[in-house]
Order: sequence, then C-alpha cells, then structure tokens
Amino acid sequence: MFVIDSSVQFNHLPVGTNYDLLCDVFPALLSEFLNDNGEHLSAASVAKSTIEVVQLNWANKKNTIDSSLYLMRHMETFAGDTSTSWMTGLLNAENLHLHILRMRYCVSIISWDKNKFKDRVLMDSSATYGSELAVNPTKFDGISC
Repeated sequence: MFVIDSSVQFNHLPVGTNYDLLCDVFPALLSEFLNDNGEHLSAASVAKSTIEVVQLNWANKKNTIDSSLYLMRHMETFAGDTSTSWMTGLLNAENLHLHILRMRYCVSIISWDKNKFKDRVLMDSSATYGSELAVNPTKFDGISC
C-alpha cells in the first residue's frame, strides 16, 4: 500500500511522520473491514501489508486548490511503480495543463452513464455554451496530459 501526497506542507519532518498513525493502524482496519464483508483472502493479505510513503518530485507548496486534480491524475497513472519512471505529467504542470485535466475530468463525470443529471446538464450546457459539448462529450479524451 502507498500514501501519495503531492503537498510539501511538512517539509521539515522526516518522511512518513505525517502518516505514522495511518501506517500503523490502516492495514488492520482495512483488513477487519474486508473480513467483515467476506473478503477473507484479501483481508489476510492486507493485514500483512506495510504502507510506503511515496516521495513525489512534483510535490509543491503553491498549489493548494488543485488537490483533487492531483488525486485524479495519481489514480489514473499510478501502477505501483514509485520510481522516477512514474509519469504523471505533473512535474512542471502549468495552468493550461491543469485546466485541460479539470475539463477532461468534468466531462467524464458529467457524461458518465450513471449520472442521474447527465441529460439535464448536457442540455443546459448546450443552451449556454453551444452544442459542441452535447454533441461530443468526449472532446477532451484525446488530449495528452
């Protein structure tokens, strides 16, 4: 298991200090939850797990409003490789890059088939901004980030 934190608020503390309690308690709690829900093999595996706090070369102090974008990008690109080969595209993320990610994630959420308000939102956005989004809700899918 991994802790991925793109903030550097506690830069002066040793790696993992912010997460000592989490690292000590979380595997047991998750294991108990899995066991209670019939996932006995997974529970046993999780109970033996350790948590690694990942150092990120794109962590920064300045960007505090885009943490959800960083979270989504981490979930989208993380495959267990904590080395320098993990490419998120966030190392030198500019405002335009973050704006494109924000738009892509918004479009994905809005156009998701399980979104109860999908049709209403697409209709309202079409009326407000033109029909391009309503006609092509995946417009941002092909954008490289």
